[in-house]
Amino acid sequence: MKFTVFKYISLYFSFFKNCLMREMEFRGNYILMVVASIFLNLYFLIYYMILVNRLGNNFLGWGRYEMLFFVATEVICHATFMSLCFYNVFSLPDQVRTGNFDFILIKPINARFMISTRNINFAAFTQALLGVGLAIYSLMQLNVKITLLKVTVYVAFIINSIFLMYLIGFCLMVLAFFFTKVSASGSILPYRGFFALYWFARRPEEIYSNVVVMFLTYCIPLTLIINLPAKWMVKAVSVNTLLWSLVVTPVFFALSHWFWKVGLKRYQSASS
Repeated sequence: MKFTVFKYISLYFSFFKNCLMREMEFRGNYILMVVASIFLNLYFLIYYMILVNRLGNNFLGWGRYEMLFFVATEVICHATFMSLCFYNVFSLPDQVRTGNFDFILIKPINARFMISTRNINFAAFTQALLGVGLAIYSLMQLNVKITLLKVTVYVAFIINSIFLMYLIGFCLMVLAFFFTKVSASGSILPYRGFFALYWFARRPEEIYSNVVVMFLTYCIPLTLIINLPAKWMVKAVSVNTLLWSLVVTPVFFALSHWFWKVGLKRYQSASS
């Protein structure tokens, strides 16, 4: 049975509805998670604001409100990724280890679509609203000229950043097909490695040397995740970086697809 694009869209909205109903069944837990997430983001924000103030409102070329916009962009990207991708992709190792992945394979839909979209965390998504508010406030303080084109490209960069984070995390989690002990709840390299890599992405690239920036742009495109959309709105972006951003995501998608296919061939069913 082959699903059309419209059927996949309909299926995704069914996932969305079911996850929302599940969240509303435990409203107290949902509210507690939202509050905890907001405090964590405020901690991150306060840290950078103190740092900028201590450096005379100039953090390696980033002013106070430019830095605030950078943090806002990071919050939007991170919150959306955690909401839409994290609880899906990072469950793959446990699905493989326990044999539950068998039940995904027997369903009459694309297995990668199922493993990538089944769960949505609405508590994490509400953090993105905080990021949007911070972004609007910082732009108002900077008196940046806003055009429809600029905002549209910024949103496109945000979507591209989230997709890049998904692809990098997906490639790491596919290692579960090769190493059984890759567990999202443990301390094994792929899970910890993703957040170690993301540590580089959520910092302004000016803190790194030119060699490191080149590596984090053209080899592992971490600087494209936060730095690119933030700089597009409040600073300048090189033409080479813009062109590379159009190429790198399709390249990483092709790489992840190939890695996924190889991993599926190595997968041994729990019943085998």
